[in-house]
Order: sequence, then C-alpha cells, then structure tokens
Amino acid sequence: MTVRPPSIGALTGLASEAAILRDFSHDPVTKVQIGVSAAQAALARAQVAELLKAKPSGLISFGLAGALDPELVAGSLVIPDQICDQQGHRHFCDREWATALRTAAARRGQSVVNGKILGSDTVIRRRLEKEIAFKEFKALAVDMESHFLAAAADQNDIPFIVVRAIADTASDDLPKAALAPLTATGKPRIDLVLLELIKRPWELPALARLANQSARAHNCLRGLQPLSAALFRSL
Repeated sequence: MTVRPPSIGALTGLASEAAILRDFSHDPVTKVQIGVSAAQAALARAQVAELLKAKPSGLISFGLAGALDPELVAGSLVIPDQICDQQGHRHFCDREWATALRTAAARRGQSVVNGKILGSDTVIRRRLEKEIAFKEFKALAVDMESHFLAAAADQNDIPFIVVRAIADTASDDLPKAALAPLTATGKPRIDLVLLELIKRPWELPALARLANQSARAHNCLRGLQPLSAALFRSL
C-alpha cells in the first residue's frame, strides 16, 4: 500500500509570493499545494476550497501585508498568533507550529513580530484608514487572504499559521496605480498600471517607493528558505 505524504496547503495573494514558496517547497517528506487568490475574496474562497480537497494536515497563509502598527517597517516579518476580521471573528494560529517557526527564525538572527493580523475583504489604502483600523482592531498588520484560510481551518479542525512580510507601512497612502486589477493568476496588469499613471502621473514617486518596499518584503520571505523544515513541518 502506498502511503501518501503529509500535505500542507498554502494560500498566497500574488504569483510572486507563490513562486517564493515553490522555490523551497520541494521537501520529499511533505507535499505542498499552493493556491493564488489574486486578492479577490471570491477567488480566495475558491482557492481555499481547492486546498481542502487535498485533505491537508496544515494550512499556511503566506505573502505580503500592510502595516497598521506605525512601528513596523517595510521588510518586517510577522508570524502572528491570531487573525481577526472586520466582523469581529477571531481565529488562533497553531501555537506549536508558529512557535517552532519563530524559534527557527530567531536562531538565524531573523527578527519576528508576533501579535494579531486583520483580514480585510477590501484594501485599506489610506494612512487615516490604517490609523482607524489599528485603533479599532489592535492589529499589527492587514492582508486580504488570511481570514478566509483561518475560517476554513477552524471549520475543518486543521492547524494553520500565517507568515507575512510588511510591504506598505502605516504612514503610506497606496497609489491608485498599485490597486490595478491583477490577472487571475496573481500577476500585475502592467497595461492597467500604466493607464492609472497616465491619469495620475504625480503618483509615480509613491509607486516607486512601494515597489522598493515590496522588494524588501519579498526578500524577507525568500530569506525563510533555510527554515523550510519548520515552515513545512509534518503535523
């Protein structure tokens, strides 16, 4: 009888985030299935449903996040202990799994922030909106996928963790060009980005700054490659 290896399901919002995971998910002991939600609520739910079909032993929300806490800088690594949504629901990450990953990161000199992340169905774009969300939810950061995965994990009694790197800070207003719709596979539509810049050329400096900060966040996530054993641990 063939014994199927443990399966970890991972949800990302962007193709670039998924590519990082694929670069270091070739563990012969653990099968890793990755879904890309392209920052759309309906697609995120569909991708979570696909991940559940593989009967995973654990679920991971992986990628970039926006800071709500003014203390967080671009490139900060956040491995939270809980997720909340805007309706007040809370979901707790698997303590043992998250602690093992934080410990492994600390041993390599990687600073990790622990606390709460907010899952939002819509983009929290402006500095004032981030300030209001920080005061209301006491969350360090926000993303648009983790709450869907966390809810499904709780409903199916599957342990989960969240691993996020900060791209935009609490003081950043996201330019409209950065909000251009993505492809269904989570890639930027450059034509739509350029169209927004033609409409708002004054946003170019803010877009360039965000691109630089996003690169720092991606590099932070790539730096987790030596920790893949802790990230994809068998549960």
